[in-house]
Amino acid sequence: MNKMQKEKENESKTDAYYTRRIKAGQRFYYIDAKKDSKGNDYLVLTESKSSDPNGKIERHRIFVYREDLQKFMEALADVAGRIAAGADEADTGPVADAGESDLSETLKQGLAETSSLLTEEDESLTIQWPEDI
Repeated sequence: MNKMQKEKENESKTDAYYTRRIKAGQRFYYIDAKKDSKGNDYLVLTESKSSDPNGKIERHRIFVYREDLQKFMEALADVAGRIAAGADEADTGPVADAGESDLSETLKQGLAETSSLLTEEDESLTIQWPEDI
């Protein structure tokens, strides 16, 4: 890999136009809003943790594109709401597909229930997409 390719690779790791970092013990979670090479917005969720004594960092990433973001957020709020409500395995029922059901009410309830879990140090996450897209 030549110098230009290395610079491009490093740039692509940090080209977020908005980012949030959450420290959770020895883990860090990053929530980044980025643009791909065609100018399309997407969300990157990254979990980073030190996995061995040599300092090697283990990373896991999830990419969610703008067209899937609403369904993703609705499903995330639904699951987070169940966790916050203390639902156990017996309460879960069948797996629901976020694309087939209206979860807007669940989204509101889930966010309201999980907002009490935020500490004073946390800030709410708001993603505002530029108007010119």
